[in-house]
Amino acid sequence: MNAKILIFGTLFLLGNIALNGQEINRDGMNFGEQNRQSTVRKGVRDELEECLVKRGLDNDTAKDLAKNTFIDNDLFENVKIHNYLSAVENILEYDDLMEQLATRALFKKRSDFSDYDTLVGLTREVAKTTLENATLKKLSKVALTNQNLGT
Repeated sequence: MNAKILIFGTLFLLGNIALNGQEINRDGMNFGEQNRQSTVRKGVRDELEECLVKRGLDNDTAKDLAKNTFIDNDLFENVKIHNYLSAVENILEYDDLMEQLATRALFKKRSDFSDYDTLVGLTREVAKTTLENATLKKLSKVALTNQNLGT
């Protein structure tokens, strides 16, 4: 019980410091063999809303779809997505994930980053390939970690 509180408190503090509307710039960091450049400037819902508007939806419709796509509030979703991207950093990038989430939002599919099946499905949809056992194990750990965030 104390471990859960400690983990939750630490993630909550890190989320407030790093993800609460601040710019996260990951360019120049070494992610395996590739150097990636991806920036998160807003909450996940705002980023998703922008993707939907770029696809031709009006602002109000995009806002409603983005709001209904995720299970948790922005802070938890940001932390959960960060956990997910850490597990699949060699397979997909943030922008690809946002495009796939926009497609899912158009079909009114909710995305729960605490659900193993959702994580595997998203990864397969974006990567368009079968996943290795090591990746599936990472996704299982991410799902478990993300489930413990809300409790």
